[in-house]
Amino acid sequence: MKSYNAREAYQNTSVAERYEKVRFSSFMGKFVDYLEKKTVINILKQHSNDIETILDLPCGTGRITKVLIESGFKVVDADISRDMINVSKKGIEVGKINSVVCDAEALPFRDNSFDCIVSIRFTGHVPPQLRVGILNEMRRVTKKWIVISYYNPYSVKGFLRGIMTMIRGNKGAWYPITPSNLKEELKRANLSLIDVKPILGTIAETYMVLLSR
Repeated sequence: MKSYNAREAYQNTSVAERYEKVRFSSFMGKFVDYLEKKTVINILKQHSNDIETILDLPCGTGRITKVLIESGFKVVDADISRDMINVSKKGIEVGKINSVVCDAEALPFRDNSFDCIVSIRFTGHVPPQLRVGILNEMRRVTKKWIVISYYNPYSVKGFLRGIMTMIRGNKGAWYPITPSNLKEELKRANLSLIDVKPILGTIAETYMVLLSR
């Protein structure tokens, strides 16, 4: 399995414990956090009749996991970082969550294990040559649905990020995806694009995508 920044970046207790504070403690950070959670739950509620079990991959510090549990779903949270998993368990009642340390490129679950996979703030860290393989693994373990976030380089935030990348270089190893490239990757992974929900129109670069097997 090829290495990329995000594989090692969060294998650190200090980084894991500071993750939410660094990203979501400011006013804008809290606003984005709210929008992401709201958009995910709204998508899931549209299909709640056939979604009970969810894999949160990667779960990070559990911010999405917690809102999924609060919304009544049965959740397994998974991450390549044991440090992130340890943080994600905090504040969750014992028995409410099952946690698995694993790699998204080789998921340790049987075929059709979950009604849905939720994957937020992941694809932007994954090099394009690895994304289709990960999508194939997600398709294998979900019964039907995948809710996943992508990053649009044509948004205002994406445009600004692109300028900064040209100035500083791609130090953060960030990989946005154009709509046409997204369609091509989904075709290769044999997944259907059902819906696209930008969290803040054309301003924010994050958009949530509902996929189906």
